[in-house]
Amino acid sequence: MLLRYSVEMMQEVAQALAYGALFWLVYSGVLFLIVLFERDEGGRTPSSQTPPLRRSRLPFVSILIPAYNEEATIAATLEAALAQTYPASRFEVIVIDDGSTDQTAAIAQRYAERHPQRIRVIQKPNGGKHTALNAGLAMARGTYIATLDADSQPEPDALAHLVAAMETSPQAGAATPAMVVRSPHTLLQHLQSAEYLVSVALRRAYALLDAQYVTPGPFSLFRRAALDAVGPYRSAHNTEDLEMALRLQRNGWLILNVPEARVHTTVPASLRPLLRQRVRWSYGFLRNVVDYRDLLSSRYGHLGVFVLPNMLVGLAGALYAFGYFASHLFQSIVEWGVRIWYSGWSWGIAKLDWFFVPLNELTGLSLTTIAVAILLFLQGKRLARASVSPVGLLSYLFLYGFIAPLWLARALWRVCVVRSPTSWQKERSVARY
Repeated sequence: MLLRYSVEMMQEVAQALAYGALFWLVYSGVLFLIVLFERDEGGRTPSSQTPPLRRSRLPFVSILIPAYNEEATIAATLEAALAQTYPASRFEVIVIDDGSTDQTAAIAQRYAERHPQRIRVIQKPNGGKHTALNAGLAMARGTYIATLDADSQPEPDALAHLVAAMETSPQAGAATPAMVVRSPHTLLQHLQSAEYLVSVALRRAYALLDAQYVTPGPFSLFRRAALDAVGPYRSAHNTEDLEMALRLQRNGWLILNVPEARVHTTVPASLRPLLRQRVRWSYGFLRNVVDYRDLLSSRYGHLGVFVLPNMLVGLAGALYAFGYFASHLFQSIVEWGVRIWYSGWSWGIAKLDWFFVPLNELTGLSLTTIAVAILLFLQGKRLARASVSPVGLLSYLFLYGFIAPLWLARALWRVCVVRSPTSWQKERSVARY
């Protein structure tokens, strides 16, 4: 009797925790939507027109492109950099080849020969992305520093939008763009195209709360004075863009978000490279939060009291909810199998009777979670002025929750049990930035 009571109590606690995880997802999602609607000028659509800049006072910008084995995309990235509407005399492009073993350096050199006043190429032994960025910083002449991943292409007016935003915000140390997926083809790429639009909405909300936790590699813009004040890039568990954002805010610099500045980035096409990429991201986030645990304080506003704790709780909650539902699904499959074993297979076609659909807390929270995800997606779509196929949205809504726990669990295992860092060479079939 006591054993049965204990089992029932454990089941109730497990159910309550699962419901709590779903409730937290709904609560935080609704809060971010409220921030977007109330603080983003009534939810207006961003203008595609570049804000006016006084040409007599245009700051000089250095665009740093760290590259390792990027022969497939470096040409398109350089073309996009050269196509910026920002005056050509007011920016330079510096390609830092970090010991590539393919034709990346040769392709970049050909562009430098055709545009000697605009492009420079630095070649160095392989040392990691942070060393490449620091090598570029040492050569850069700009008042502003833009970092551009070698597999990403900003739209022509992106730099002008970022500079305009920084020029009107002297306390801002960095500004981030809206990232959208470039030419999705596979199911996973379509899924990521919807995920990235949700991220556009979330990052806009984080910025409105002065709580952005990452300055993404695809075309973030930095104030040179801020970088000089906080110091050079660090290895940062292979997530230097996340660590730099935390370090800037620890030192009192704000990070803006400029959705008018769009950049198209390449994403993994299949599951294996996607998992490797996301394990690195998740591992880097967890390790950097541990390194910067002093930020989990009211002294750092919404970043410390809500955004970072929310992400930690969301990570744990997502893993728990996945485990809870997966175990119940497995139990249902076993029970179904046992019934077939003893009663035989029934070839009748089951009819759906909506009267018997369970309308309980679990159903309500699940449907509300989906509704919040759709609203965030629509907000991101509006902000980025992007289009996504129905396949992207549907796959995100119904597959993402089953895929994300795979990389979250592996990252948590690395942090807590194995304690082994990720590696560009080991974690990716082709070590690329």
